[in-house]
Amino acid sequence: MLKGSSVVDKWKGPSPANAQRYIEERRDIVDGGCWRWRNCVDKGGYGKVASKLAHRISYEAFIGPIPEGLTIDHLCRNRRCVNPAHMEPVTNKVNVLRGISPSAKHAAKTHCVYGHELLGDNIYVDPKGRRVCRKCSRKRDSERYYRDKAEAKCEELIA
Repeated sequence: MLKGSSVVDKWKGPSPANAQRYIEERRDIVDGGCWRWRNCVDKGGYGKVASKLAHRISYEAFIGPIPEGLTIDHLCRNRRCVNPAHMEPVTNKVNVLRGISPSAKHAAKTHCVYGHELLGDNIYVDPKGRRVCRKCSRKRDSERYYRDKAEAKCEELIA
C-alpha cells in the first residue's frame, strides 16, 4: 500500500494493507463526522497506536504519505478524530496559528488594545518576534521621556 518512510511502514502493528481496517474497527462515528478513536489516548488527547499517533496512521493509510516537513492539522479541532477527511498536512507554523494558543490569539489580532490597526507602517516586530503598535510605542516613549525629564528637574531642585 504505502512505501518509503511513512508512519504506516515503520509501524509494528498490522501490515500496511490492513491499516485501514485496523483504524475502522477502533473508531466510533460521532457528530460532525468525526471518527472518535476508542483505544489508547495520550495525555495531550491524541489517539495512540503503540508509540505512533493514530491520526497520522489513519491519514497515511487512507490518503498517502505525509509530505516531508509538514504536520497534520485537525480541521475539526478534535484531537481524538482519525477521519482523514478532517486532516490537512500543513507547516507547524500554520498548525499553531490555526489553534487556540496565546500565540495564535495574538497573531489573529487586527487592532491593539487602544484600537489602533495593526497594519502597514503602524506595526513592527520587536527583537523577541512580537508585533508592536508604533502609535502606542511612540506614546509610551514620549511619556517616559517627559516623566524622566520632570524627575530630573525635581532632583535638581532638591539638590
